[in-house]
Amino acid sequence: MVASLAIAAILFLLRIFYGERFKDLNLKRGSWWKDVLVGIFLTVVTLGTLYFLGPIINRILPRAPHSSWGDILPGLGQEPLLLILFVIGPVLTISVVWEELSRVFLLSRWWKITSGTAWRWLGVLVSAALWGLAHFYQGPSGMVNVAITGIILAFVYLRFGRVLPLIICHYLHATIQVVLYVSLMRSSMM
Repeated sequence: MVASLAIAAILFLLRIFYGERFKDLNLKRGSWWKDVLVGIFLTVVTLGTLYFLGPIINRILPRAPHSSWGDILPGLGQEPLLLILFVIGPVLTISVVWEELSRVFLLSRWWKITSGTAWRWLGVLVSAALWGLAHFYQGPSGMVNVAITGIILAFVYLRFGRVLPLIICHYLHATIQVVLYVSLMRSSMM
């Protein structure tokens, strides 16, 4: 509910204060099929980064003793229908759209008030740091992992100027992690 209201608020601000529409957040022209391909490739990159750097970061920085996902994942492992509804349902989809719309809104506004390459990169780093901080419930290692993914996503937005690849990547990234976690949990129960 909160994420839905936040999406509406961002779209309202975009329209009323900036005279722009959602499609104006796309800084460059593109096509849906290229956006899908970039989103899939980006998912491979972000998951690869997580699985290669994650264990190193987890050894250096502490992990959260308890995650908010820890409450819901066992239930998803016991009920396959719940897992399917979670993955294709509005909870995951709305949260992904909210996070990526927020990231793109922040970056596009930042880049409109600043100029120069250094300022653009500062916007990339600031947005990544904010998303890392927003995931504080994952502990220091989780925040760093999220920030690294945030740098990758913000860089792709800077480079390609398209919103859909970020949404596709984030959705697939979260879905694959949830399904893998639930699968590993189920296989350890058997």
